[in-house]
Amino acid sequence: MTGMTRIRPGEPGHGGRSACLRRRPVRIVNGITQGGWTGQWEIICPACGDDINLDYVTISPFLQRIRGPYASESEGQAALRRHRGEAVPAQSPVQVPTPVPVPTAGVQESKPAWPDRVQPTAMEPTGVGATSQESGSGQRF
Repeated sequence: MTGMTRIRPGEPGHGGRSACLRRRPVRIVNGITQGGWTGQWEIICPACGDDINLDYVTISPFLQRIRGPYASESEGQAALRRHRGEAVPAQSPVQVPTPVPVPTAGVQESKPAWPDRVQPTAMEPTGVGATSQESGSGQRF
């Protein structure tokens, strides 16, 4: 390996696209995932010497620090970008939806339920079979 320089973790270009983020398995035995997946995330970086088929307890402390665990996918993605030497975008604040006010019991709202529609008044006939009150003839519309 004379003449080759190794790109260190955190430097641009480290790990290329081979470094990845995955859900942490419960355990790996003989390269096979057993017991399903946990709610945590981990980084696997072959450029650092990690192997996707190795369980967390069997790798070196150096690789364990790289792997994580990371509590959320977004936290893991940010750690993966830092590991590759890429820029990590600033987190936008979490937008909490504003609760819709509910009218109190017994109080009527002054706004119509459908503001884009004209609401019938008490003087206008409504529904099928309504009669004309102006002419008094009782004719149907």
